[in-house]
Amino acid sequence: MSARTSLQLGFDLARLSDSLTWAHYLRLHPKAKVGFTHGQYGRLYFTLTDAALGHRGVLRYAETVEELIEVAHDALFRDGEVEVM
Repeated sequence: MSARTSLQLGFDLARLSDSLTWAHYLRLHPKAKVGFTHGQYGRLYFTLTDAALGHRGVLRYAETVEELIEVAHDALFRDGEVEVM
């Protein structure tokens, strides 16, 4: 994956903020934040962090916004907040 453009990053963040799954996850985990880190070869990773854990509080690295939404969905499922039919 090549380095993301700032425009693509904006689209990705807009998609995340429009997600109902993500909004529900944030209601249950209000200290969760999305950050960024750079990897090799210009890769940009999204990070899901917990502010209560400080700078070492990275809970998950994701290459795409879809992965973060899947993480949120899995957490909601485990908490009994969503049912899968």
